[in-house]
Amino acid sequence: MLRAVFEREPFRLAHCVLVMGLSGLSLLLLRVKHSFLAWGLAPPSTVIEWMAACSACIATAVFFLLCGAFVLQTVVRIRFSLSAPQAGPGRPPVPPSQLALEISSIPGLSASAALAVGMVLLSSVWLQWGYPGASAVLWCLGASLEGLLSVMVFYRVMRAYGREGFWPTITPALLIPAVGNALVVLAGLPLGFDDWCSVQFWMGSGLWPLVWGLLVIRQMRHGALPAAMRPTWCIVLSPPSVVGLGLLSWQLASGVSSVPTQAWAMGAWGCWVLAAVSLWQIKPHVRAILSTPFGMSHWALSFPFAAYASLTWALFARLLDEFGERVFTGETWLGEVWVGMMGFWAGALLLTVLLILSLLSHKTIVMVLNALLVLNDTLKTKTT
Repeated sequence: MLRAVFEREPFRLAHCVLVMGLSGLSLLLLRVKHSFLAWGLAPPSTVIEWMAACSACIATAVFFLLCGAFVLQTVVRIRFSLSAPQAGPGRPPVPPSQLALEISSIPGLSASAALAVGMVLLSSVWLQWGYPGASAVLWCLGASLEGLLSVMVFYRVMRAYGREGFWPTITPALLIPAVGNALVVLAGLPLGFDDWCSVQFWMGSGLWPLVWGLLVIRQMRHGALPAAMRPTWCIVLSPPSVVGLGLLSWQLASGVSSVPTQAWAMGAWGCWVLAAVSLWQIKPHVRAILSTPFGMSHWALSFPFAAYASLTWALFARLLDEFGERVFTGETWLGEVWVGMMGFWAGALLLTVLLILSLLSHKTIVMVLNALLVLNDTLKTKTT
């Protein structure tokens, strides 16, 4: 049965979106835990810490399982290629591998960047849990791969621009290799890779408006995405959230106090507002996303909402630090209202992310089990 599974080459580099979602959840929960500890709420922080640890362990396990599956799939493919008869008169050629087909198109290569982004996010998780050595190794591999894939993807985009069939290849998945570069600062700055982070962060920030403009033109010219790709519209929530978190990371790494300076605060809050606008832009696609049969593309809901929730919690915690006790003494009623609204929104986003990840995990497990049952029945039928 396992041999039949790997011969079908079911694993894709894009499946590392699971690692992205689970790592994003762990980082969000750790941020919430630190906020609760700062407010003296030790019991809830302990529960959240356990949830973050479980999410980190699952993300690590999924990452290594996928890496092992890729290796085994490649080995089976090589053995199949060597044992298959060579192409000739009356002999069909060996079909190309699924990996080759995946990276041969712009959307497929863009989705494959999930491997690099997952490695970068997982390195941030490992760093938060106190494994700087392993985090540095994984970060260097992931950041290098992310930069390489970005160059490859946008080189293809530039070559294909203006040709027939170009616009249908522009999808929100293009944001993964683009803005994934901005994520390197989360672990890169604490690890000491300042110059490297600077190059990739500003590259990702610059590619964001470029891809956004391409998506707007694509939607005006060709309308809605294919049904299977509609959940990827949620990825538009990632760029402002990731860049906002990156700006706060730069502020903390610069040695300034934990309260942002005016420039950092304006940049982070500006990104938060853009993320809120992006969330509003997703609203027309909600019904189509919910009506689409479940697939791996639905994991595109996980990491964007986790990133937006992380930015909201970061700004909420800093807002409380800025106003301090004045909020609760009634000295500034406007600040009290604003802090209350932000606290409510941060809590709602946390619950939303937990609900999304729970549903996605459950549906993914059910989908895998059903696929294995179908394969098992097929093998039994062939045997009999």
